[in-house]
Amino acid sequence: MEVGIVAANPIASELEVIDVCAFVGISLEGDIVATGMDSNLHFYGDPYLNTSDILLGTVDRPKAADPLYVALEEL
Repeated sequence: MEVGIVAANPIASELEVIDVCAFVGISLEGDIVATGMDSNLHFYGDPYLNTSDILLGTVDRPKAADPLYVALEEL
């Protein structure tokens, strides 16, 4: 005795099942950086100091930061 499977729909027997999984997302993040002129004046003692002076190192180290620099040199 011979057993066989006959497709009821010949078109359906030719289809392949494709499993597609896709994720589309977007993430927007941002920060605002502002200069605290009052804080810079208090910390550095210079009313005309701007952010680029601090970031570029054109200003002397403030005395209040001495413990930080000592700790970093000990690493």
